[in-house]
Amino acid sequence: MLYNFSATLEISVHPGWNADSIFLTTYLSFYRDSEIMQQKQKAANEKKTLQAEAK
Repeated sequence: MLYNFSATLEISVHPGWNADSIFLTTYLSFYRDSEIMQQKQKAANEKKTLQAEAK
């Protein structure tokens, strides 16, 4: 995933903007954001499980 994020940064600073590069940048940003949200949700679920086990 870090590789895709790097690709997004390279595309965004490239002077030759076109529809494909804009779409790709947007798509990779969305993908990165959704992956972060999944990680946060997973961490929250694990925290709930740990709290339940502690009781």
